[in-house]
Amino acid sequence: MRGGCECGTLTMLAVIVKSVFSLRAVRESWTARASHVSRLGLYA
Repeated sequence: MRGGCECGTLTMLAVIVKSVFSLRAVRESWTARASHVSRLGLYA
């Protein structure tokens, strides 16, 4: 029983970490795209 519970919590932690990393990657790509667009607007 305890082993299964530990496995479940480990899986939950893995899912949370994965979602956090994916959110961070999406945010970084969005900020990079926004800075690129604003730079183009400044040059234009």
